[in-house]
Amino acid sequence: MKKLIIALFGLIMLISCTAESEQQKQERFREVYQEKSELTELSFNGETHEFVIFRYSEYRNGIAHWPGCKYCKH
Repeated sequence: MKKLIIALFGLIMLISCTAESEQQKQERFREVYQEKSELTELSFNGETHEFVIFRYSEYRNGIAHWPGCKYCKH
């Protein structure tokens, strides 16, 4: 019983030491998204707009209209 408690305590300490803080997690996501994103122009029916394309993996990809699109500004 004593060995089980010591092993459990050691496991909890090990997990808590390797846990990533919220700030570290946000910084890691920020770096990944900035490295894997590109700004491109796409044309549909004669209208051109700027889009952000994100390529992370085969399953995690996306495209969105860029909020600062120079073609939408008047």
